[in-house]
Amino acid sequence: MSANYIIRSIPNFSTSCESVVEKIAQAFKIKQDKDMGGAIYILDYSLDKDHNRSVFTIESRASTLEACFSNLTKAYFGVFEIALKHIDLTKHKGVHPRIGAIDVIPFVPIENVTTQQAVEFSKVFAGQINQKFNVPVFLYEKSAKSSERQNLADIRKNASVWLPDYTIRESGLVRGAGFVQGESLVGDGLTGDLVGDNLAPHKTFGAVAIGVRQPLIAYNVLLDTGDVRYAKKIARAVRERDGGLKGVKALGLFLQSKNKAQVSCNITDTDANNTDTVYAAIQKEASKLGVKILSAELIGLLPNAHTT
Repeated sequence: MSANYIIRSIPNFSTSCESVVEKIAQAFKIKQDKDMGGAIYILDYSLDKDHNRSVFTIESRASTLEACFSNLTKAYFGVFEIALKHIDLTKHKGVHPRIGAIDVIPFVPIENVTTQQAVEFSKVFAGQINQKFNVPVFLYEKSAKSSERQNLADIRKNASVWLPDYTIRESGLVRGAGFVQGESLVGDGLTGDLVGDNLAPHKTFGAVAIGVRQPLIAYNVLLDTGDVRYAKKIARAVRERDGGLKGVKALGLFLQSKNKAQVSCNITDTDANNTDTVYAAIQKEASKLGVKILSAELIGLLPNAHTT
């Protein structure tokens, strides 16, 4: 079968439990449309105990656009069932910000799938998830209803109004007593971010962000210090929103297992910046503070343009 249509997805799960991650992997592997053809392929996945997070890179490949989208939908239905059963956000501890058991589901058109086709699919898919699993869905990036609602960080910030027992900070969500049961976003100005009729946070899942975006690079740099204040200062210096590098988002985090601080980055404009420019910027700021870099790691895959 010739795979003429390809769309990539990079779901982020709020778990680092190896057995749960393996269940998710198996669900992605077996879900395919035997009648329509095509399949889901796992390109990469990894987990991090300090972040308490796992990231998959999958592709749906099929000979028709309909099958390409259908396979994704069927695979994710199985994956949501696993996440609902095995991931309880009210018991979650980890340094990475999140709003749900499956925190975010991005879609990236790869071959013969237009951005508009992917956006239309993401909106239909988001509605199906909301209705089938009673999980609120925020649309973000190119699927957002307005430009003011594209940024995932802004969605997390807005959700803090809705999840008052959680405090969203740079270092992640600090666990409180749990979600406020039965309350929805109606009347608080946040309903424009959501899809579907079920607007109350799921009691253990929370919510999920779904949308179409361009390829990005997830890149972490480990510092030779246990003082997270250095990582936070460096993150502020290199990220775009504070006057740093274009298309770079960055957080300063503390990794307990290593007793070291980390600068965790997303490079969203890969034409403007890459791992080399971000590493150099972090190294420059670290040297001002008398801090050395221990290592750097890539999460997921590099866009093709950055592999040569």
